[in-house]
Amino acid sequence: RVCPRCSLMRARELEGRIVEAIDGIDSPGLITLTLASTDQPLREQLDRLKTCFRALRRRKEWKKHVRGGVAVVEVTYSSWAKQWHPHLHVLADFDFWAQKSLSGEWLTVTGDSPICDIRRIASKKAMARYVAKYVVKGSDSASLPWRRLVEWAMAIAGLRIAQPFGNLHGMKTRARSEERRVGKECRSRWSPYH
Repeated sequence: RVCPRCSLMRARELEGRIVEAIDGIDSPGLITLTLASTDQPLREQLDRLKTCFRALRRRKEWKKHVRGGVAVVEVTYSSWAKQWHPHLHVLADFDFWAQKSLSGEWLTVTGDSPICDIRRIASKKAMARYVAKYVVKGSDSASLPWRRLVEWAMAIAGLRIAQPFGNLHGMKTRARSEERRVGKECRSRWSPYH
């Protein structure tokens, strides 16, 4: 995930798969769910984000409004606060849901994080491109302080960046054979020490 070339290829592959999967969605939109920044290690924050999102999807209001979608993890780092900021971008198939109501549901499951956003997106392809770009975010890791880069690399190792759910459950978010081939090719050409 540190390799810019591999990340770009993964993003293109994911974008194509998302466009294909959401072709049948009638009411596409984007939901962003944010956790309050803390001093906890990144892996703990990512685990908490995953747990809270799972709890949100089990709630009555979520089930009333959202049929399914794809959740993509984004991790940013604030150099001034020296804290991680993990959040989810959820490409969703949903009926109208007031932002205030969603915010209340998110606060209930997180206990401290009411900040979220919900909006309609007209172009499915633009929405897929927007969500898939977070797969490339790993290549932005070069700007991190080296200790934070190590923490980031260890925290995202094995983490599923894109997770389909609901009516898109079962959608493939990565092509393993292509990922292995590209990964081997890049590992033979790229060294983290140059």
